[in-house]
Amino acid sequence: FEEMSVKSQVEAIHGDFYLYAKRIDSAQKYFQLSLIHSKITANAYNQMRAYYKLANLNLVLSEYEISRDYCDSAMSAAFYIDSTGSFYFHDSLKHCIGMSEDIFFPLSKSHRRFYAWEILNSCYKVLWDSYVNTNELNKAVKIQSPWMAIRDSISLYKRNKDILEVNISYETEKKE
Repeated sequence: FEEMSVKSQVEAIHGDFYLYAKRIDSAQKYFQLSLIHSKITANAYNQMRAYYKLANLNLVLSEYEISRDYCDSAMSAAFYIDSTGSFYFHDSLKHCIGMSEDIFFPLSKSHRRFYAWEILNSCYKVLWDSYVNTNELNKAVKIQSPWMAIRDSISLYKRNKDILEVNISYETEKKE
């Protein structure tokens, strides 16, 4: 499961490179592969990312309805991670490595939630752009409140992390 999860993450990165190179078909192929492998392992983190990447890709292609559907799926996985702090949909897999960073630095529940918030923020941006591009401004306005709440959570997390780092640095200097 862990190997397949990391493979899924690498496939999404391949898709990013192809998207950057404007090779849309190859990008879509790798994002789909990432999604398939993340579903096999019930990896919520990789599913969330793959769905978001497909949403963004379809936004670029002006496929707004498809983009929104992928956003909904990405947000569903993100809300799951936010509520549980787990990168897997099954409790029996919670001890498994969910992403490559987890190999070297085990992530706290709050840091996992932070990753979910970042994807939620990005999904709200995709939804906003799709609503504006289709002149559905009433829908765009409706997502502003939850979008701002997520942005506030991200800012607060970063601020608290910075304060913690300053305190650790201060305590270290004091001991030395």
